[in-house]
Amino acid sequence: MENTAELSSVSYRLRRSFDDFDQFAEDAGGWDLEFQQLDSGQFHGDMHQLDTERALLGYAHFNRRLEQRGAPPQGYLTFVITAFPRIVYRWRGHTVTDRDLAVFPMGGELAALSPACWAVFTFSVMPEVINAEAEIVGVPPLLDLTRGAEVVRLSSAILAALRETFHSLISGGLKEGEGLGNHECKILEEEVPRLLLSGLASDSPLKHLPRLRLRDRAMKRAEEFIHEFADEPLAVSQICRVAGVSERTLDYSFREKFQTSPKAYLKVVRLNGARRNLRDADPDLSTVIDIAGQWGFWHMGQFAADYRRHFDELPSETLRRPALG
Repeated sequence: MENTAELSSVSYRLRRSFDDFDQFAEDAGGWDLEFQQLDSGQFHGDMHQLDTERALLGYAHFNRRLEQRGAPPQGYLTFVITAFPRIVYRWRGHTVTDRDLAVFPMGGELAALSPACWAVFTFSVMPEVINAEAEIVGVPPLLDLTRGAEVVRLSSAILAALRETFHSLISGGLKEGEGLGNHECKILEEEVPRLLLSGLASDSPLKHLPRLRLRDRAMKRAEEFIHEFADEPLAVSQICRVAGVSERTLDYSFREKFQTSPKAYLKVVRLNGARRNLRDADPDLSTVIDIAGQWGFWHMGQFAADYRRHFDELPSETLRRPALG
């Protein structure tokens, strides 16, 4: 059975480097992203995207540890593999390795913790495209293949073929804004879906999202409370009451997930919040002192030192950055 569907007539290439993770999140086509930098140092990231009407291939590389929130492109099925070996990250309650394929559920949130030196390929495709390919190659529809699993262990051969294909497409010679050729569109809309289906149709172990432990549910309540009220004077004891656990349990849980204490994590959230406000502010109308005060930083010398240590730039430099977009 041959595929008689026409290939996309509209396509686009994006290729950029960034020294600002907020700008990276803003420019990621199709994705709804919000990042928080968890470690200290200057951010650097690279983004490549190939976009057709029915498929989107992305490459993302960061040099900093990030907490990632948001959602993948709406109306698409999205898959993720690491671009290189020995990359391990946390995603939606799973530990995902370089041998795994992450499968976003439709409408599923991002919720990831990525290490420094993180590099992944993301592939988003319309459901009708991949299910049409499933009929052509004679395998069940995608949802029947995954059976609700969010992480699938792929064979080394399929992973190698996917990485080689993605690297070849991303490293092509087209400049930003130039359209893709018919051959590239065919790879994105036909060959890549068939590779994915072939990998999913094999006898690969499926990892279903585990039931949340009591400690996981407590962490979820604590994180949501911190993010909602980070600009208010919070104490660790308040966070414990909301989470319903002791300070010792909360401390252990935060160190297990974020490699830091609840108090230090709260400070990182506040620093990131101040940075977002500084990026959005008009330097002619707002001051560093006003914005720092909104996030509970009253000692300006200490705030500037902590801010520079974390982001490798002064708050005043962030305030003077060009507006996003």
